[in-house]
Amino acid sequence: MTSPSSLARVCWISGSPGSDSFPGSLAWQQLAKNLALMWRCLSEDALMDRLPEAQLEVLARKCPGYRPGGGFQVTWGQFQGVALAPHAFSLWEWFHAAIGLVRAHLLGPWKRGLIAGFLGRQEAEQLVGGQPQGTFLLRSIASK
Repeated sequence: MTSPSSLARVCWISGSPGSDSFPGSLAWQQLAKNLALMWRCLSEDALMDRLPEAQLEVLARKCPGYRPGGGFQVTWGQFQGVALAPHAFSLWEWFHAAIGLVRAHLLGPWKRGLIAGFLGRQEAEQLVGGQPQGTFLLRSIASK
């Protein structure tokens, strides 16, 4: 099995095709495309869709230097090395763990649209608000 850090490098390097050197930073829009593709590839299920734009926006908001609309750069350190405050894991480590969780335990419900996925708290509250008592949703959050 390929290590998570090796997969992070593959995801990162695929953002600069034709380059002979390891890029120090990538535009978020390119990194988002790579993450969406990695999500599908690492799910080991060709039927699993790429991540929708709304879910990629939630991931973008976790990046240091985030700007609405995706017009910002992400450094390699921010992607793989720097922990998402206040946690002890990087964006890539969190993302890779989410893939593993879905693949191991939640792939069927994810494919049937029963898991909301990457949602912010406000989006989750809006989806559940006004629903019958006992309604719940599953979403990925940046915590241990």
